[in-house]
Amino acid sequence: MKKNNINHILRSFEPVHFSASQVELPEAISAALPHLKSAFDAVHRVFLLQQGEEYASDIMEKERNTDEMGEFYRRFQGPWYPVEDYRSYDPQVPDRRRGCSFYPEDLTAAEFHEYVESLEQRGEEGHKLREELESPTTLLGRDSDGLRAIPYHQAYAEEMGEVFEELEKAADILQDGGREELADYLRLRAEALVTGAYREADSRWVELQDAELEVVLGPYEVYSDGLLGRKAMYEGFLLAVDRERSGRLKEIEGHLPALAEFFPKPAGSKGAVGGLAPMIVAWELYNAGEARQPIYPAAFNLPNDSWVRGNVGWKQVMIYNVMQAKFKTATGPIARRLLSDGEEASFEPFFYEVVLHELSHGLGPAYRADGSEVDASLGTYYSILEEAKADTGGLSYLLEHGGKYGIPEFETEEVLRSYLAAQFRSMRFGIQEAHGAANLIEYNWMLDRGGFRREGGRHVIDAEKGRQGIKDLLHELCRLQAEADEQEAGAFIARWARADDELVKIIESLSDLPIDVFLEFEL
Repeated sequence: MKKNNINHILRSFEPVHFSASQVELPEAISAALPHLKSAFDAVHRVFLLQQGEEYASDIMEKERNTDEMGEFYRRFQGPWYPVEDYRSYDPQVPDRRRGCSFYPEDLTAAEFHEYVESLEQRGEEGHKLREELESPTTLLGRDSDGLRAIPYHQAYAEEMGEVFEELEKAADILQDGGREELADYLRLRAEALVTGAYREADSRWVELQDAELEVVLGPYEVYSDGLLGRKAMYEGFLLAVDRERSGRLKEIEGHLPALAEFFPKPAGSKGAVGGLAPMIVAWELYNAGEARQPIYPAAFNLPNDSWVRGNVGWKQVMIYNVMQAKFKTATGPIARRLLSDGEEASFEPFFYEVVLHELSHGLGPAYRADGSEVDASLGTYYSILEEAKADTGGLSYLLEHGGKYGIPEFETEEVLRSYLAAQFRSMRFGIQEAHGAANLIEYNWMLDRGGFRREGGRHVIDAEKGRQGIKDLLHELCRLQAEADEQEAGAFIARWARADDELVKIIESLSDLPIDVFLEFEL
């Protein structure tokens, strides 16, 4: 892929302005927003430290500059461009480390694996240390005995103390305003962030279904850990719930047990369906950490804790205003450019593809036949395979079960048109990024199976071959999750997540279209 200059990069992200005044909020919630914003901003500072501790203060200083580089720092939370695998555009700063600040700079994946395997010889003490080192919420350092684990809540105690105080203040306001359940959850979340015991707060968040506000704050996703795929980045989503649109998804939510049965679980693998899987549609009011760094999530499925997912459940949140902005800015224009005979993509199939993508994150193999967790078994390859699995699972539900279980029915060609356009949107994020690589796998698979056919830069869709191709890919991805080792997973990704010369030219032909949106919030 050709490298971009700073001006071109900035023009590739369409500014979109969101104001809390666009959403009708109760007085108590509006009064709590300033404290929530302060908590989010403190978490954001931790995210900057996680990216590269030695650069965090410089990033905050350079964001205040009014030149192009200052704008670049503001938009991307540093000098690193995610579309080009976090290449630095500041000549004074190197590319972002694959392990960010999670690990000692000189640590290799091979050294880590060798060290943690050796700990098993030290009995219970060694097993406990291994768990600490492999935890998604510890930093790693070195001492005279080897590697040591530093819990996040200790490493970032000052910032988490500030978050605790602001969440407590917001909870007091909400308590006085009659929002007791939301206030209780915020107090649990505050406690979790200063103790590192997240499970109770995560469970309560899943159970909290009638609040007018969604507050998601903490270390969650491991996408940024390019060394081992284990360590979680801090992020935050502050969202106003759209009760009317959320209500439309209740029928799908109520059929979760039946939908879970349809999902492949090969080789003796097991799912982690805990009973609850509320589906929420919401409007984003503010964000922090990894969620503030383009490319912005349009939806998410949390928490990632397998115990919570298996014993309580998970929550799927669709961010409606972000989804609309992304479709209008990128997905729709890409469809008009790449589909044959002036065909267009429609927002409604796109919306439900995202809904069912998030549902699919919670289904399929979670544990292997030997009881090991799928994500730990696949290392850095897990995120790519999981994103591809969720894409194909969601699409399979839409194609195979449309008109049932609350899932709307669309024509196959209509579904595949929006799917194809969304694939190119994600591939433009960079093929090394988990979502981009996953979509590259899916696209090449569909070409190979005849679901898509390229004709002079345009694409023709074969509905029946497309349906079968999606079904076959879903089964293969679930098989890999259920039984593949890292070598086999890596070989699969190397084969399918590749861009041939024609695809590179097609992607470059879209360079005049926005890659994504740049969100500006007024809270």
